Parts: sequence; C-alpha cells; structure tokens
Amino acid sequence: MTLIVTAATKDFIFQVADTKLTNIDGTSFDDVLVKTTLVDCYDVKVSISYTGLAFIEGQRTDIWLAFRLKEFEAWDKCFLEVIDFLKFEICKFTL
Repeated sequence: MTLIVTAATKDFIFQVADTKLTNIDGTSFDDVLVKTTLVDCYDVKVSISYTGLAFIEGQRTDIWLAFRLKEFEAWDKCFLEVIDFLKFEICKFTL
C-alpha cells in the first residue's frame, strides 16, 4: 500500500509519500526509494507521486517518468500538455 499525503495552505503546498517499493508479488524491493518526481513545467512546478507498478519497461517507475518527461521537454510545455502526455504514455501499460 502506498500512502501519499498532500496539504495546501495559502502560502505552501506539501506532499509526502512512503518510500517502500514492492515487487509485483508483494515482496519488498527497496525500503527507501522515493516515489515522487518533480516537474518544472513552463507555467507551474508539479510534484508527481505514483502508486502501482515498481517497474515500467524494465526501468524503475521514477526513472521511467523522468526519461519520458525529459524526452517530451516538459520544461517547455504547460501543465495540461504534460499531464496529457503522461496520461497517453501510462495508458499504454494498462490492461
């Protein structure tokens, strides 16, 4: 189970997530892996945390996300473009 907690005030936004990563069979893979990726879009800064698969296409999910965002040049795109791109990329792996 992944726990992600986000809190927002008028001045700050905080997001925390647990760091335990498990294999598909439920066994522990890593107890201190960060499941959050920061994205500096053209118009906003975004914190993306994930649940679910530890690996996509043989890569850790956080690394997979970072590579996809780099290939897409997310820093030069607005938030909605980045989210649409990620939705398209991630949907390739849903059953």
